[in-house]
Amino acid sequence: MAISASSFGQIVQFKEVKGDHEFSGELIARPMPFAALRRSGYSAVEAASARSHAQRAVAPYKIRYIPETDEFILKVPKGSSENALAAKLGRQGAFQYIEPNWTLFPLTIPDDPQVANQWHVAKVQAYDAWTLFTAQNSNMIVAITDTGVRTDHEDLILRLIPGANTASGTAVPQSGGGLVEDINGHGTHCAGIAAASGNNTLGVTGMGWGLKIMPVRVTNSTGGSASLTSLTAGARWAAENGARVVSTSYSGVDSASIQTTGAYLRTLNTLYCFAAGNSNTNLSTFDHADVTIVGASDSADAKASFSSYGLAVDVFAPGVNILATLYNGPTSYGLKSGTSMATPLVAGLAATVTASNPAMNSMEVQTSVYQGCDDLGAAGEDSTFGWGRVNLNKALRYAYNNYPAAPFQLQNLQGSRTQDPIANANRSDNIYFRGGTGGTIRVAFDPTLLVIGSLEFQYEDAVNIPGGGTVTIKTASGVTGQVLATYSTSPTDTVRSITVPLNAIDPGNGDVVLDITYTPAETTTNRWEVQIDQAVLFTRPS
Repeated sequence: MAISASSFGQIVQFKEVKGDHEFSGELIARPMPFAALRRSGYSAVEAASARSHAQRAVAPYKIRYIPETDEFILKVPKGSSENALAAKLGRQGAFQYIEPNWTLFPLTIPDDPQVANQWHVAKVQAYDAWTLFTAQNSNMIVAITDTGVRTDHEDLILRLIPGANTASGTAVPQSGGGLVEDINGHGTHCAGIAAASGNNTLGVTGMGWGLKIMPVRVTNSTGGSASLTSLTAGARWAAENGARVVSTSYSGVDSASIQTTGAYLRTLNTLYCFAAGNSNTNLSTFDHADVTIVGASDSADAKASFSSYGLAVDVFAPGVNILATLYNGPTSYGLKSGTSMATPLVAGLAATVTASNPAMNSMEVQTSVYQGCDDLGAAGEDSTFGWGRVNLNKALRYAYNNYPAAPFQLQNLQGSRTQDPIANANRSDNIYFRGGTGGTIRVAFDPTLLVIGSLEFQYEDAVNIPGGGTVTIKTASGVTGQVLATYSTSPTDTVRSITVPLNAIDPGNGDVVLDITYTPAETTTNRWEVQIDQAVLFTRPS
């Protein structure tokens, strides 16, 4: 069931659901933002006064204040209740929402752990996608805010980076003694779905082979229950410490604090993925703009019987009988079902898309994931399946074609008497040659980004050779010696655009190296000059 919040001008009754939303004796209250009050017709003085009044109202109950999200954590006094205190405060001040600091639970439906079949990999076209990009050797971080991760699991150990424990509602980094070892098993399974090592002859494969997994343990209970504030604290810490995608597979998605946290993560350029829930509820009373809410589908692309759905749900992903890592032992694997499984799949997919071009912002990554979906239900975004079931191959291609990568970094320039290393920005570098029959300049690029379509070498020069001459550009990496272009020199600035075949990429280190040879029309003993303004390697859409 959807849990409403006590909000500006509205007092509602909260109802707990055992094993899903349980009262904790605490509330989360957020005063109405100043800008929202102004839009509602308050003068600047009135808006400031209203916020000050709300802050005074919560002061007797305050446990702590979260400045990043402008939220107060409140203790319900003895003899009162969540509903009674929320109603009292709602009458006293202008609040955007007042809601319980729910005790929330992992969203898993266990199934037969012996069936070894990662059907979801083919369903989201991951095999096709991995021929393009696997995030291998990437430093892209996906955070799993959950029950911890088994740190010695054979398929996770090389992917893990230091994390934190936020079970208390505040972060204790692993380096400072924060415990991240899995105490329930839920988090280990989620981590494997997102980013288990691939192509390592072991176990299973995550969506992103080379992603870094940041374990953020949000609970110290073997049952897995966690407070809403421990979940949001974990998400904030992960984003503040480098995670570009955060995955949370718990109940509580309809809490207003989840959207507030998502908006904060957006300012840090992080995408927040959250499970829709396993109660088969129509989530159409809210729609978090800054949170990617994930429903679960089955192998036939139907809604999983347990999955919640509706306006708030953005995408679906496989979530039935998903094979991944287990915490029972360092070589243990098994099946689980739930929107808990669908969510890290989307998180791993989104982090892989991000790794293909780290210059993309979180909104561009989100758009690529949504637009790359296979449509389910009514055409376009609908109120059951959202944008549809995610597809890694299509998402990568959408990102590539709609958010072109920045120019690749130029590593080095080799030539005679180079004045300065050449840069991939517009500038003037003079390269001098003295006499002889010619000279060669070598340019090398490190294309660490995704290449789906084609490469284009853009090059601007002015050449002052007595009597003129020719320029030949050849490959010096991959399949070497291929002549890509030949043209006559010009004493004025001339821009050349040359298509570079993908077989010019060195299969070992991924570099692209080109030789540019300048040849005088006739032998000369004079010094002659080449002036280069730019040399850039671009990707071009397929």
